[in-house]
Parts: sequence; C-alpha cells; structure tokens
Amino acid sequence: MHPLMMDLLPLVRQGYCCSQLLVQLLVQAQGREVPDLVRALHGLCHGIGQSGGPCGLLTGGACVLALLAGKGAEGEEPHPMLAPLLNDYASWFYERTAAYGGHSCEQVALGLLEASPAPLNAHRLASAAADFAAKEAFLKAAGTGLREPFSLSEIEAVRQENGAPAYRFSGQTAAWVAQHRLRARLSLSHEGGMALAFCTLEEES
Repeated sequence: MHPLMMDLLPLVRQGYCCSQLLVQLLVQAQGREVPDLVRALHGLCHGIGQSGGPCGLLTGGACVLALLAGKGAEGEEPHPMLAPLLNDYASWFYERTAAYGGHSCEQVALGLLEASPAPLNAHRLASAAADFAAKEAFLKAAGTGLREPFSLSEIEAVRQENGAPAYRFSGQTAAWVAQHRLRARLSLSHEGGMALAFCTLEEES
C-alpha cells in the first residue's frame, strides 16, 4: 500500500471526507491543528451535501492551494501564481476524470471503483484490515498514538517463514524501538469478519 494511503487511513476511519483529508494532510505536515478550518470544509463533503456537486478532491485541493498562497488578512496579497495554479489544478482534474463522465462526487467515486485493476476480494480485505489493526495495536502498546516519531508507513505486519506474524519497522519508528531496547510481539486473528491484533512490547535483556 502506498505510504500516503497509510497516513490517510486513520483519518478515513475517523470519518473525514475527501476535502477534509487534503487539508488535514497539509496542516499535519506543517505541525499544526486547525479544527475550525477542517470543520468548515465539511460543507464540501459528498458533493456539497449529496447535491451532485463537485468531488471534494477538486474543491479540497483548491482550498489547499489557497491556504498556501491566498489572501487571509488585511495587508496580505495573494501570490500572483495562485490563479494560474488553481486553473492548472482544475484543468488537470477535469482531464483525469473525463473518462468518468464528469467531476461530481458520485461520478468520480464510481469511476475510480470501476477503474480498479483488481477488485478487492474477501481475502485481500481481511489482509488489509489485519495489517492496519497491527499498526494500531503497536501504537496503543507504545502509549503514544499516531504522532512523532511514528508513521504508519514505517510499521509493517509481515509473516515469518513459519507463518507466524511479526513486526518490521523502519525509519524513526525502528530507531525508537531500538533506543528503548524493545521487542514487539504480534498476534493476529479474524473473528466475525473483523481483524483483531494484539501487541506486547518487551524489554530486551
């Protein structure tokens, strides 16, 4: 799974829509929290209240560009390239979604689903759910939640040669585990269509 998707999954599970996701990624990268802005973008969700309006990836993307380069206070001036950037972004989006018959929320969602090269079957869905559950279990065991120095893309659930699940860490997450001299043990199971993961962190002697 693409690392960006691993950053998006927690936000998706929390119920944010496309327009909110894009802004959330930006403010997180900036180390900020702007709940009022995210709340305001809820007005763009689902094609503006399932009214057949444009996809939130279009409207949310435009808001991200404006947040970076627009006028926000007296004495400020928008960046002179903002209008051309917005035009280019919109043109790119229209071109990419033309095959879907339009750029409304519903048209884009259905188009992306039909264009998927390999429909998700039950096994792939279960594997993806188990992988994400393993990441969440580690973060809970670490007692920090998803924050620095951790990144979901640096926490992987893998299978050992004997088939047993195990963790594989990279980047800052691997450095944190090594610094604290910890061994992470992973247990995975599926029950009632749900993936369950348990993580224990043990100090290495």
